[in-house]
Amino acid sequence: LPLGIFGIATGTAVLPMFSQYVVEKKWEELSQSIRFALLSLANLMIPITIILIALGNDFIVILFKRGEFDAIAVNKTFVALMFYSLGLFFFSVNQTLVPLFYAHKDTKTPVKIAAGMVVVNIILNYILMQFLGHGGLALSTSITALLNCLIMLFLIRKRFPLINFSGIVINLVKITGINSFLLFLLLKVSALYIPETLSMLVIKSILLSTVTFIAYFAIAMLIKVKYSNYVLKRLWQRFHPN
Repeated sequence: LPLGIFGIATGTAVLPMFSQYVVEKKWEELSQSIRFALLSLANLMIPITIILIALGNDFIVILFKRGEFDAIAVNKTFVALMFYSLGLFFFSVNQTLVPLFYAHKDTKTPVKIAAGMVVVNIILNYILMQFLGHGGLALSTSITALLNCLIMLFLIRKRFPLINFSGIVINLVKITGINSFLLFLLLKVSALYIPETLSMLVIKSILLSTVTFIAYFAIAMLIKVKYSNYVLKRLWQRFHPN
């Protein structure tokens, strides 16, 4: 759901803009657009990731635990969800970086990278399944997404040496640090109360998810994480159009 709403949508939206900047050789504008896209995704996807890790089990209970879908099924589903969620940001970044190759009239390189990642994914599937079972399949997919992202960034730096990525790493470190701290707190708080009814579990999940998002953006703006204020403003306008 978050990948479809934010990740794929971002990749679709940036293609015409990237194409224009590449054709007109506006490298500073292109650099700014890339920084904006990547950090905006980080401000959304990484908080969503920690919420899925901390509260994913509750979400699965709310959506599926009934009939033959018992506690064992919930646990096994959560294992897959947790490992898949680790790649959520990288899946989104890949959707955003591929249009850069298209803008350069290069459709072959992304396909070659993807084909190579299929091979890597198969190898990792076999290895990680020995230790994590079906969770290894999910973790393999997330690791493959990370490798795909790193390869594309390397090629972009090589082909577009005038693109400036400055500021991205330090802001990603800040975002990761905030969310690591919030994940620790969220796991502790979530474990304090186990609701006995489905309605209370829904309330708990909504409340903790909302508080986590508020806490993240409050801290992010306090330590001046790039574009955090813009993302929060856009989210507010999205859910409160009036």
